[in-house]
Order: sequence, then structure tokens, then C-alpha cells
Amino acid sequence: MTKKVKSTAQMSCLIYGASGRMGLQLIHAMKNHPSLNLASSVDEREIKAFDAKHTAVLKFSEKALAAVLQGVDIVIDFSSPKGTSSLTKALEHATGKVVLVGTTGLDNKQRSALFKAAHKGRHKLLLAGNTSLGVATMAKLAKVAVSTLSPAGFDIEIIETHHARKADAPSGTAIFLAKVVEQTDPKLKVIFERKGKREKNTVCIHAVRGGGVVGEHSIRFISDLEEVSISHRAFDRTLFAEGALHLVAEIAKKMKPGDAKELADYLDS
Repeated sequence: MTKKVKSTAQMSCLIYGASGRMGLQLIHAMKNHPSLNLASSVDEREIKAFDAKHTAVLKFSEKALAAVLQGVDIVIDFSSPKGTSSLTKALEHATGKVVLVGTTGLDNKQRSALFKAAHKGRHKLLLAGNTSLGVATMAKLAKVAVSTLSPAGFDIEIIETHHARKADAPSGTAIFLAKVVEQTDPKLKVIFERKGKREKNTVCIHAVRGGGVVGEHSIRFISDLEEVSISHRAFDRTLFAEGALHLVAEIAKKMKPGDAKELADYLDS
């Protein structure tokens, strides 16, 4: 029997990737959240399970992760591709969780395994490389711009800039925006590198790395006579933590057990 998710007033959360920048932001944001409480935090070294009076500390293992997973309603993952693979295996032995995966850099095999685990365990799963309300709005504006400007012959380029320590390129957000563009106009082909002359109907993602930039994304629509640009700039990682907590509450209400979606598809639903 599928476990019923509790009301949002009682929802307990597991933060996976708790020692990373986003994990720490999520833990801080959850302290004052009215409907979510931190039940467990997990990083590559250890697992902490909390209750009102005690904290249990376990050495990280997939077996321990699976055990702790049973006691929560929500899982928020901002770990690493390797960490998400371990989470996927644990989800195969759990039922009825609300799962938000914000980890970027996953390959197609990892995405497929994650979605299969969600279907098998009747989890509500959303894969979102960016949890910003502003980026979601940017994607909706991009659909309007692509549907109007691409048929008119405008060239489309995507540019993203992040801090020098970011592990993956292009960013998950840039890939998400590229998917939105492709879905809106299927004749367009996204490429990740350009050598020589620009080919017609290609959209190239350009990744810039340097300094401490939190995150900047821009979609440029360029013709011989004019340019339209849609852009987003993040000033503080707090916005991603707040957006993630908003999303999990929304997923719990809107998605059906066994649903597994990427953000581009979720915004269309």
C-alpha cells in the first residue's frame, strides 16, 4: 500500500548534500518554515537523524540512507551525480516520497535510473536544475519569444556565467532553458560547442566561469536589425533555497504518485 503523504503542517524533510552551499542554505531556511521540519541531513561522510530530544549520527552508507529515508516525507537533493546515484538506489526500496533533485551534471543513464525508481516507488519526483521563481518566469517568457521570433529568422544563443569553482558546464539551468527553446520550436538544435561558421537553426550554449558569480543566464534573440534579450541574475543563493522549499510543498499537492518530471515539463503541466 502506498504511504500517504502527511499534511504540509507535519511534513518532515531529509536534506541530501547537507554540507554543500545549497544544503547549508536549505537547513537555515527550514528553521523558520511554518510547514516543513528538518528530520535528517545527509552528506558524503555522515547521516544525522533528528527528533525533538535526540540526534543520531550514522556513518554514510547506502543501507543507512535507505533506513533514514523511511522516516521522512520529503527528500531534497543538492549533492553530486555520485550522491544522487546512491539516493536513487535508496528510493528503489522506499514508497511515496516527495523528491526534489536539484543536483546538476547528471547523465542520461542517471536520469533514467532516477525516473525508474520514482515510478517503481510511486514517488512524486521533480528534477530541477534551478529552483528560482525568476528562472521559471524567464522560461515562460522564452516560450513566447521563441514562438514569435524564431519563425521570423532571429538567431538564438544562450549564455551562462558562474563562479570559478562550479563543477559542471554548461549549467543545469542553461540546459533547462535550452530544452524549453527546443520544445517550443522543434526545428532548432541545441549544440554545446561551435567551431567555425554558425549553422542555421542551431542554438549554442556558452559557459563562462570566473570569480564568485552566483549565477547569470541570458537568452539572446538576434536579427540583422534588432535584438531581444531575456536574462536572469542571482544575487544570493538564498533564493534557490526558498524556491526549493516552495517547490516541494507544491509538488506534494499537485503531482500524482509515480510522476517523475523535469522542470521544463512540469511548467507545462
